[in-house]
Amino acid sequence: MPDEVNNTSIVLIPKVKQPENLKEFRPISLCNVIYKVISKCLVNRLRPLLSDIISSTQSAFIPERMITDNVLIAFESIHAIQRNNSPDNSFCAYKLDLSKAYDRVDWDFLERALLKVGFCRQWVDWIMECVTTVKFSVNFNGSLLEAFSPTRGLRQGDPLSPYLFLFVAEGLSSVLNREVEAGRLTELKVCRRSPGISHLLFADDSLLFFRACLQQATVVQNALTCFQACTGQLLSPGKCSLLVGRSCPDATVEVVKEILQVETPAFESKYLGLPTPEGRMHAGRFKPTEERLAKRMDSWAEKHMSSGAKDVLIKSVVQAIPTYLMGVFKLPASTCEAYTMMIRDFWWGMGGLGFRDMKLFNQALLARQAWRLIQFPDSLCVWVLKAKYFPNCELVDAVFPAEVSPTWKGIEHGLQLLKTGLIWRIGDGTKDEDFLAWHYEKSGIFSVRSAYRLAWLNKFHPDGEGSSREADSDRSIWRRIWSTPVPPKPRALRETLRASWRLPDERSLSKLGPGWLLGGLDKLSEKERAQFLLVLWRAWYLRNDCVFGSGQATVKGSTAFLLNLWDSLCPSSSAMQENEKGKTVSEGRQSDVNGCRERTQVAGVWQAPAMGWVKINVDYVPQTSTGSVGIVIRNSEGNVLLTS
Repeated sequence: MPDEVNNTSIVLIPKVKQPENLKEFRPISLCNVIYKVISKCLVNRLRPLLSDIISSTQSAFIPERMITDNVLIAFESIHAIQRNNSPDNSFCAYKLDLSKAYDRVDWDFLERALLKVGFCRQWVDWIMECVTTVKFSVNFNGSLLEAFSPTRGLRQGDPLSPYLFLFVAEGLSSVLNREVEAGRLTELKVCRRSPGISHLLFADDSLLFFRACLQQATVVQNALTCFQACTGQLLSPGKCSLLVGRSCPDATVEVVKEILQVETPAFESKYLGLPTPEGRMHAGRFKPTEERLAKRMDSWAEKHMSSGAKDVLIKSVVQAIPTYLMGVFKLPASTCEAYTMMIRDFWWGMGGLGFRDMKLFNQALLARQAWRLIQFPDSLCVWVLKAKYFPNCELVDAVFPAEVSPTWKGIEHGLQLLKTGLIWRIGDGTKDEDFLAWHYEKSGIFSVRSAYRLAWLNKFHPDGEGSSREADSDRSIWRRIWSTPVPPKPRALRETLRASWRLPDERSLSKLGPGWLLGGLDKLSEKERAQFLLVLWRAWYLRNDCVFGSGQATVKGSTAFLLNLWDSLCPSSSAMQENEKGKTVSEGRQSDVNGCRERTQVAGVWQAPAMGWVKINVDYVPQTSTGSVGIVIRNSEGNVLLTS
């Protein structure tokens, strides 16, 4: 590989607001495009093989494995540790913190690990060529310092690095598995039938489980010492933490902490970014996410944003922040309501604009977890949960115990929704077996979007009317409505059409559902749909002005506003121009206006302004790709001061 291809710039990204030393910076490597193309090609060849090479306890960057798999196993294990009442059989959870994990990787160990798993010599040489030929230049105050060559480490910013680190972390799995096989380390089981778990890995994030006693703590410490010596890794004792069951004697806890050199008094409050469950998950445990939402919205200058900008920020940022949390826990109703109120207040203080119902979205995300338990029966997560909650039957047929973990309560909540949308697909009786499919997607594969729609229908149409295939039958109609060429503000009104028939003062229409409106819009032309949406949008404005505003807006003024707006929109819409080919500009404008009402022709008599004032007359003539503007400025005596 030519030297210039692997030249890399290092940019220091601060971890805190006001960094004071190098530890508070994160070095990010900026690789050049040519190298990234080469690296990405290698990743695409490597990635499909990882599920057969990397152990099931590692869930990072591996196809068909998710971060929530480790989260569910970890929280079930922690729940089992906390519920254990046997002092002689107490277990503990040991969370590791590796200092600069990527920067300390030993190249010799990485090369031997790749050869050990069976990669050919040529492939390993290609990988090591990418790793060892790098030259760094630090970007300091906008200029690059002198280049230097490292002797160890993986770049953060290289597409290969996350996947190569999996082989380094696999070294820890090998050491711990060897101790388990030798009988020197006891695995944790969440129940008698459950598979044993000695560790869980997510990239450089490690969580170990073992019996809380002097002997096994010593075995774990020796295994970690061996791992550090071979791979170049280094533990940060000040950041490692230990969780021990309530029944474990205090003397034993102190001995274990002393051997493992644990300095923190309490267990880490979060695991992989989620609050560690401890007892009942009340609303206070989710307060940090609520505060994060509030902080994010407070940082935006909401008074200087258009409604379109707020709409984008809410849907792409605000509603995405709690998604990870809601995919694991069933949030309390008060927490969901707090999220909804913050979004509502940021927008305008009211709802009804198509933003997600957070309670229903929470249930749809949890339904995805239940779906994964059906779709991936051979994963470690399913083995653990099945052994504890439905050992002798399928998930959809099981009756669950009353005493369950907080995460399983969430899965049960999602399963209630999932069951309403599952159907059996019947095979041919020879090769194709019967299987469960999702009724609300043509592919039969579950999606959160369709699940949320089903939850919405179940809430507002509990009698089931129109809920079986409404999503499919209405999709084409909604697609045409969404594609109607209107400005951003009326576009936001399209979302309100879904909710307009269920408003308290529209009870007569609620029994009919949206069919009357959707069917009518489907029969209109594109121009007529645009005009209809504009009229609805202005009617909504008049309603809000009467209820919440000054009430000074009039129907006559709104009619004039819509006519002027329509005149300005028609020339800029390519779709409209296609329909108006062959007409003159004046004919096109007049025929379009007739869609709303006949325009009254007023004689163009110029009137002079008051003494000391000037009048500016402007006219615009649109064309297919260009337009012309004429301006005349005259004083009170009618004299022309300026023309353009």
